[in-house]
Amino acid sequence: MLTINETKESLKLYKTKLFTKKVWFNKGISYVISSLIVLSLSLPMYFWAMNAKTPIYDSWFIRINITLNSGVSFGILKGEIVAIILIQLFSIFLLFIAFFLVLKWYYSFCILISLHGATFNFLDRLIDTNVPSLGMVKQNSVLDYFQFNMFGTQSAIFNFPDIFILLGIISISLIFLIESFKRKENIKQDI
Repeated sequence: MLTINETKESLKLYKTKLFTKKVWFNKGISYVISSLIVLSLSLPMYFWAMNAKTPIYDSWFIRINITLNSGVSFGILKGEIVAIILIQLFSIFLLFIAFFLVLKWYYSFCILISLHGATFNFLDRLIDTNVPSLGMVKQNSVLDYFQFNMFGTQSAIFNFPDIFILLGIISISLIFLIESFKRKENIKQDI
């Protein structure tokens, strides 16, 4: 366990590392690359889904079925607009703070992938627009289009930003586990 002085020294060292040009250059590069990846996949599919006929593609594995989701992940909180917006804003805020506080570029990149996905879904929910493919106006909902067909059952319907949110969170978790395992191995070798 660290003493108070050791904790102060650790925080001082952390602050020194956090505000280096290298850390912020890497964060900037991560921001640009993650933005390009998320937007280059999400925007074209979004605009295509707005005007496509439904369902577009149906196979034993995946179905492209355009629908509006007034809830969040897996249709939870359907129609609870205020709760959903508050949850989304809180999630975006936490991801932004996490991005600001991490030092390693790969954590920044994974957090940004999730942050961009969450922000895209948040903005999609706020924009009410006509959806020609569905013949209706989209209000307080997101446009979802992917659905897995496995063993005769269909999964919840989702979109590219949902994929990026999950991909970022899973990547962060895996990296953290791998780093923790490596730290434990290094400690065992030092003994």
